[in-house]
Amino acid sequence: MPEVITAPCKDCQKRQLHCHSSCEAYRGYRQYREQVYAEKMKRAEESDFMRAVKRKAALINIKAQMSDKRRRR
Repeated sequence: MPEVITAPCKDCQKRQLHCHSSCEAYRGYRQYREQVYAEKMKRAEESDFMRAVKRKAALINIKAQMSDKRRRR
């Protein structure tokens, strides 16, 4: 299971309205989260691609089996 990273804002004594734009700790946290998200999206895209390839191969196989049955008649 992936490690859960808590935002540095939790229990921050300096926290105030719109402080994210000036908080160095939050910038680092946000950059890390964007990297994690990009990696997750890459894995999802690869997974979607492989799923589509398998689906296409299955359809080709089904069509081939149907044409073999028709030839046997």
